[in-house]
Amino acid sequence: MKISDENLVFSRIWRRVQANPADVAIYDDNKRWTWQELLQRSFDYASALLSCPPPIIPVFVARTGEFVAAALGCMLARKAFAPLSPQQPLARIAKCLEKIGSPFAINVDSAFPRALTSIPVEWIPVPCMESAHPFLQQPAEAELERLLYVLFTSGSTGMPKGVMVNFDNVINTMEWSADFIDWRPEDIIGCAVSFGFDISIFDMFTMLYRGIPLAIFSDPSDTQKVVDEIRRFKITSIFSVPVFFSQLLKSGKIPQLQDSSLRRIISGGDFFPAPHMLQWIEKAPRIQVYNVWGPTETSIVNTMHLVSREDIPLLQNGQFVSIGSSHARMSFVLMDESLQEVAEPGRKGEIWMLGRCVTQGYLKDPEYTAQAYTTFRGSRAFRTQDIGRFDEKNRLYMVGRMGSLVKVAGYRIDLGEVECAATRIPHIHLAGAFVHETDLDSQELW
Repeated sequence: MKISDENLVFSRIWRRVQANPADVAIYDDNKRWTWQELLQRSFDYASALLSCPPPIIPVFVARTGEFVAAALGCMLARKAFAPLSPQQPLARIAKCLEKIGSPFAINVDSAFPRALTSIPVEWIPVPCMESAHPFLQQPAEAELERLLYVLFTSGSTGMPKGVMVNFDNVINTMEWSADFIDWRPEDIIGCAVSFGFDISIFDMFTMLYRGIPLAIFSDPSDTQKVVDEIRRFKITSIFSVPVFFSQLLKSGKIPQLQDSSLRRIISGGDFFPAPHMLQWIEKAPRIQVYNVWGPTETSIVNTMHLVSREDIPLLQNGQFVSIGSSHARMSFVLMDESLQEVAEPGRKGEIWMLGRCVTQGYLKDPEYTAQAYTTFRGSRAFRTQDIGRFDEKNRLYMVGRMGSLVKVAGYRIDLGEVECAATRIPHIHLAGAFVHETDLDSQELW
């Protein structure tokens, strides 16, 4: 699909720097980054990377704007970046580095985490060179098909798989999200998730593409710090996993947010327990609640549902609300076990994502790529292994995972449905179901 030059990533950043260089782009615990400072520091990284031949650069993340500068520097140097967390087990980091195949890496944490000292890579020095590359010309725009980043996900195997995402994948997500989220000039995004996960990549590219400032929480696990920083930075929107919002609820912090700048929370990455979502709506009716879904392999987010009064009866019954509907930029189908399309309301099927959102496969992993990536009616498709169903209004509901289907005492049982049913019991907010072998030939559902 052809995209006009003014809608490409670098063009948007360049216009912003030219028009309002002193506007704040990022708030972190150490400083406020203006758009000019961010691009200048990105040029530092790009200059340092020019002599590095590998096409993919591992970047060890930290909760700082320095990571954004490093990622943007990789893009400017025509390299893909691969975010890695230094908190991960060293064995997993080693497997990721083996896939990437680069002897070089970037560390953006000025404290240099001790865990990184034993990693066998050459660290790329990136000195500040403010006078070495003044703003002389606009960066050359990237081809839409060019690899943008590689994000590692374990999936159901436990083995890291590097998802290859190109510029077109991300631009499609950015354009799609604008049809659901009413970004305003006064908006500020609160970044609650590590840059090693795709939710924060959505935050980062919303900042770069839409110009919405990014405020990076210093410690997302400290609920009082979160509330204080929402007020300090005037944060209006937070996209995170359900447990983040549940922690704010259980710590009694929601009343403190009622008169704050926060006007939107976006929950994804897992099921948001119905009782917790209901309490958010009841205790903070001014704050919009979005329920979203999407795998890393299909460019972060694919469906989005703004929770409304219509959903309250479902929540009161302990049921999960819709995750959204199909969209021209994010189309999908449900497929049954015979690989036939499912269209009738209530019937379950595997969700297949189609089109521009589908990424380029797994890095150096043709076997898993062939298993998960396919075509449907001439369009690229990804088999998510998530099971869903439609209602009468063609809204999609998550039911469970394909791997959660088990057989006990002759009955086929979906563990996801059992977990969902368990959360409808009063005072149970999260549930896990599994098969327990009581002896050699007997199993029980626990």
